[in-house]
Amino acid sequence: MTLKITPDNRLNNQNAEELARTMCIYTSPLERWNGKGFDAPLFLSFETVLEKENTCFYVTVPSSQTALARKSIESAWPKVAVEETADPLTDRPNLTATLSYERHYMFSLRVDRRTLGALPSVLETICSMEKGEKIYIQVLATPAHRDWFMGAVEAYELFKKGDMPRKWKFDKKTVGRATMKALAHTAYGAASIMSELITGEELEPLKLDGGERAMILRDGRLSEATLSKTKGDAYEVQIRVAVVCPDNAKAQSLLRMVTMAFRDLDGDNMLVADSSNPEKTFRRMKERKIALVAQKDYFSIAELSRLYLLPTAEYQEKYHIPNIAQLEVEVPSVFTKGGMYFGEVTHKKQTLSVYHPINNHDILCLPRVYIGGMGSGKTRGAAANFVVEAVQNGFGALAIDPAKGEIYKEVSSFLPAEQIIHIRLGQQLIALDWREVAHSPKAKNRLANTILGFFDQADLEAGGQTSRFLRAAVMGMQMGRLNEILRIFQDASYRNEVIGMMPDTIHKVTLLQYHEQSEARQNQILSPILNRLDTILGDEYLAECMEVEEGIDMVELMSQKKAVIIDVPKSELGSEAVNLIINLLCTKIDLAMTLRKKDHPFFILLDEPHQFLRSVRIWKSAAVESRKWRVGYCWFFHSWDQLPNDLIEIIKSAGPHYTIYASSKKTFRDLAEEIAPFTIEDGIRLKQWHAINVLRSSEGMQKPFIAKMAVPPSKRIP
Repeated sequence: MTLKITPDNRLNNQNAEELARTMCIYTSPLERWNGKGFDAPLFLSFETVLEKENTCFYVTVPSSQTALARKSIESAWPKVAVEETADPLTDRPNLTATLSYERHYMFSLRVDRRTLGALPSVLETICSMEKGEKIYIQVLATPAHRDWFMGAVEAYELFKKGDMPRKWKFDKKTVGRATMKALAHTAYGAASIMSELITGEELEPLKLDGGERAMILRDGRLSEATLSKTKGDAYEVQIRVAVVCPDNAKAQSLLRMVTMAFRDLDGDNMLVADSSNPEKTFRRMKERKIALVAQKDYFSIAELSRLYLLPTAEYQEKYHIPNIAQLEVEVPSVFTKGGMYFGEVTHKKQTLSVYHPINNHDILCLPRVYIGGMGSGKTRGAAANFVVEAVQNGFGALAIDPAKGEIYKEVSSFLPAEQIIHIRLGQQLIALDWREVAHSPKAKNRLANTILGFFDQADLEAGGQTSRFLRAAVMGMQMGRLNEILRIFQDASYRNEVIGMMPDTIHKVTLLQYHEQSEARQNQILSPILNRLDTILGDEYLAECMEVEEGIDMVELMSQKKAVIIDVPKSELGSEAVNLIINLLCTKIDLAMTLRKKDHPFFILLDEPHQFLRSVRIWKSAAVESRKWRVGYCWFFHSWDQLPNDLIEIIKSAGPHYTIYASSKKTFRDLAEEIAPFTIEDGIRLKQWHAINVLRSSEGMQKPFIAKMAVPPSKRIP
């Protein structure tokens, strides 16, 4: 079974030895006897396919070892993707070679865990390759028998005596060297006999291996890798290289480049290349079979691990190696069990749909913050989908859109018309009133506070006297309309009628006091109130709204399980009118939140709230209280800088859900603790339509994860 490994851009090879260590399971011939014959020995084959912009890495093991191999790979490189795949060795090579130890296996290759071994030089070969050319590198390893080290121990004893242990190979080079040494020893022996006959003394013993031995001991001692080699398990290893390139001269060049790259591992031992028969070698590569050799090459686990390292981010980028470009974390299971769909999460090449759980309404109705740059998908994607999913799951949602009406366009493309209520201000006139109080006989005091809040502006808060007379007028109102306040203050006959219907309270006394004042004094009291109405009275559209009777009842709207879209286009109304109208709507929502009888979750979506900051006071309260009334507020904006600091702190302290698209470095720095283990760099490099989601569940704050957010409803299949 072949497993394909896709590296992630954060990997390191610190635990690479875990793969070889875990898979080193030796089975004796007796253990492999099945009654009819011998099962094939276990093996581990690490295969690299070098290809222009498509270099891939594979591990092939017996089918019975697949699960163990997968776990071992994930232990060595926790964030890589592992998937079963077909045999990558598909194209017949033009040239092949094998790599083996130059010296006896007691000597180790260079083992330096601070480097990537031969990998950088191997990957550099890609720069010389063209489209369609491939290089296969197979490191085939089978666990060594339990007494493999005996030969190494004997060789070490020989080495300590001054002799060089030899690796036996049946090739021209080895046979020639052995023949020359035999002839040299014969000639030297004859000379020694002649010397003894003539002088009576023998010649000094001949040490033909002295130069090679001295070269190994150039630092005064054998390397630590050699000295410790026999202390652990080992593999019998054979390395094969195959080049797919029709140009023979080019194939020769590529083969030499790859095989010479392994000289980066030169230590007490080294790897040397020998040309081989392409047909036989490729057949063995596909069969994953160890060939019979005169003397086996036993690699320690440390040595073997230097042969299957994966490229780090630097090399992934340089050589365009397919990778996992962003940190992937396993999505908490609570977000995969259904609910309000919002996107997909890919983890180790597996894609899962993710949802906002709907079983716990307290968590569901916590505030939500969506932050992202222009064009990131907040409005058409996240906002429109949230409205759609709320309605489809039996809830309701109201979205206020001060821009181009995109939310309505998207929602109406998905939901049937009977589930949508669309109000477009600027074209429709609505009464400026608070008719919601009609749903409760005891709501007058709430209405008074609401209207006082509506009149208060950042630079013009109502003073004590103004507030007192305003509250008295509100307590006397019969219809809850804004123009009724003016009528009470300006129409003496109507005011007298209202006073007659009021109970004997301080508010009646206050209004009676105003009624008995001189005209000059009345104008003095009324002047601050008119100042606050100046924006309305001076705007043609708002002035017309003062006179109409048909309006919006938020209690009625928020009691339904529908999508309510209110467009307040800045292009038609102007920024001042947008700010004031949405402030009025927010005060009505705040009233309706406590007055509605239904208790199903209902969501308020505010897109680009920086355009209507008159409502900040309401949001401060709603951020921490709305959940109790099963109303969830959602803000969609570009940066924290667009909101007042005190509002930001209140929202953060309320424990909101966060969805953060690619944004500024400051945004991610302010949320560094919340988005961990993701970093600021991860945030600013988010792909388009992707967002970091920091969500809560019944078990508390869950581990953040990156999701590809759902496409706009118009692109979804209902």
